[in-house]
Amino acid sequence: THHSGSNDNLTRISENIRYIVSVEQPMHMELLYKRMGPSFTTGKATEGVKSTIDEAINKRLNGQVRIDSDRFIRLLSETPIVVRIPERYDTPRPMEYIHTEEVASAMIKIIEHSFGITTEDLSTECARAFGFERKGPKIKHKTDAAIDYLIKTGKIKLIDGKAQLIGGR
Repeated sequence: THHSGSNDNLTRISENIRYIVSVEQPMHMELLYKRMGPSFTTGKATEGVKSTIDEAINKRLNGQVRIDSDRFIRLLSETPIVVRIPERYDTPRPMEYIHTEEVASAMIKIIEHSFGITTEDLSTECARAFGFERKGPKIKHKTDAAIDYLIKTGKIKLIDGKAQLIGGR
């Protein structure tokens, strides 16, 4: 049996979740747990904190958010993804916490400003834009996935290993 305090608490938690997700969406669930952790008495994202956050999402935000198969949460109705580039001294988000579509959107911008860029240079430029000096396996995995996504969705084509936008752009 829940007393009303825990009910109000879930509402407060869900409002915090909605706000954080609205600013940072699409946002990886692990990053959401990390962001929310300090607001709990434990001060960090313990298993208990994670399950409380999950409960708040399930009970208070049902039908208002979507969590995809890669565990990224975003508000419904979905808005275009905003590319969030870290400021000069910000710590970059780990690449696995950046949605593939966000990486793909950054790539489109890079292609628009560079004539005949190779996929290798595109990946490097993109990693740099998100704050990474060199490409480790996680970064390569994400940039490869973004290039595949752009090809599959008909946004770019590769000609002689160079990325070109499709359509009048």
